[in-house]
Amino acid sequence: MPKADCYVGELPGNLTSLINDTCETNANVPCNTVCMFKCDEGYTITHNKSIICKIGMFTPDIPSCNETDECASNPCVNNGTCVDLLNDYNCTCVPGYEDKNCQNETDECASNPCVNNGTCVDLLNDYNCTCVPGYEDKNCQNETDECASNPCVNNGTCVDLLNDYNCTCVPGYEDKNCQNETDECASNPCVNNGTCVDLLNDYNCTCVPGYEDKNCQNETDECASNPCVNNGTCVDLLNDYNCTCVPGYEDKNCQNETDECASNPCVNNGTCVDLLNDYNCTCVPGYEDKNCQNETDECASNPCVNNGTCVDLLNDYNCTCVPGYEDKNCQNETDECASNPCVNNGTCVDLLNDYNCTCVPGYEDKNCQNVTVPSTGTSASNTPTELMSSPLSTPSPTELVTVPSTGTPASNTPTGLMSSPSSTPSPTKSVTVPSTGTPASNTPTGLMSSPSSTPSPTKSGKRLLINPDIHGAIVP
Repeated sequence: MPKADCYVGELPGNLTSLINDTCETNANVPCNTVCMFKCDEGYTITHNKSIICKIGMFTPDIPSCNETDECASNPCVNNGTCVDLLNDYNCTCVPGYEDKNCQNETDECASNPCVNNGTCVDLLNDYNCTCVPGYEDKNCQNETDECASNPCVNNGTCVDLLNDYNCTCVPGYEDKNCQNETDECASNPCVNNGTCVDLLNDYNCTCVPGYEDKNCQNETDECASNPCVNNGTCVDLLNDYNCTCVPGYEDKNCQNETDECASNPCVNNGTCVDLLNDYNCTCVPGYEDKNCQNETDECASNPCVNNGTCVDLLNDYNCTCVPGYEDKNCQNETDECASNPCVNNGTCVDLLNDYNCTCVPGYEDKNCQNVTVPSTGTSASNTPTELMSSPLSTPSPTELVTVPSTGTPASNTPTGLMSSPSSTPSPTKSVTVPSTGTPASNTPTGLMSSPSSTPSPTKSGKRLLINPDIHGAIVP
């Protein structure tokens, strides 16, 4: 408490009065005492620290004690904030400063904030941790997420490791970050000289002809597609095949029928017709066999009957018939009557290789050509000389006529019927003269034959030669 021996009455509790002279307390006696005042610690006296008063006197002008403002001297530096306390002060330092007056920078590294071997660097009101690889954050407390930057491209999956990462790449990509396409051809998968083409997550082998599959490893089975048709048998070769065709088919795939006519098997102008695995030759007449090579033996079938002899010709035959038969095959009997050999109305009867004439009365011989003359003493002296043939004459065919066996003289026979020795008589008719005593003196001499003429035989009398152009007869 401040004490003032000279103060009469009570002083403030925090003011102490000090006097040089002893003054009677509570006395109003002036004493010219210098009264010194002081405040308790933490307080500051106001006004004068001393007053002079006489002993026994008092003054109302006593100082007071106010609390001391320790912040008045701005003890807090570096922008520290001073808080006045009783007989003290407190500096609230701005971050980064510390001590009583905020005079020293704060050492933020003092607390070892950097863990996991991080290195602390003190800053003004801060620190920085330099983390070892694999850790991060302010205090190196968290493992670094190396996948946070998405290092794995092309859809690769990132797996975080301590201070590292691993990319699981999708098929077709490789390297640390799945950045490069995988070269599937690097392992040379294409064998047998196949060419590899790299694809994304794949490869393609271009095989040389004759090989196939993914890696050109297997020989191509060219028979797998059944190239041989029409029952052909396929034999697989390297990059090829061979078809063994059944007979009748040919070409690479046995697709075409074999043209058996291509070799011109039909000779002698035969026409070839192609068949399946065969051919047929249509031969021109006269040739036969498979290739028309041999002449047809038209006699082989024995076409000549009735003992006829066959002569083979080209595309024909000829039958030499025995007498009595005729036609192509000697099949028909020869009709010897067909030529009408029987004259003078004679009737012809056909025989085998012969004929028989049935003559009308008055005619005779083979063909009924001669006139039948009776064998009597008939005189022929009166026969006209015109009917007589010359010794060299050849009588022409005559017709037989019947002369009645009477005494009719033949002396009136025209002489114009007689043939001259060198003349060729015109056709005459034979007349049969009855064998009577009828004189033939009147017979025309033109009907008489020459001594060299040969009369045809007669059956019942003498033969007369009658010229149809005249009337008369010659009795030989």
